[in-house]
Amino acid sequence: MCARSWSFSTTTNAVLREADCDLLLDINTVYVNSINHGFDPQAFLLGSEAGRVVGMHVAGHFDESDTLKIDTHGASVKPAVWSLLAQAYARFGA
Repeated sequence: MCARSWSFSTTTNAVLREADCDLLLDINTVYVNSINHGFDPQAFLLGSEAGRVVGMHVAGHFDESDTLKIDTHGASVKPAVWSLLAQAYARFGA
């Protein structure tokens, strides 16, 4: 069971280790969750186990407000998500 104080990356890493599986990293989901749940998306990337990330994916989202994003995959990819993808490429490789 995950402790409430665990970060998003710590929780994700724990699940990946326990399941002994790899990760298709959805960059838009990281961005949306960072806004909706108030964490630093760059810190998530830095805290993620690089050896588990085997692919990356981007999609769009709906901006309900400055503090609420809806991960619809039905909109154009936002500049902030493209920027986060570039950071992910630098961290995990293209």
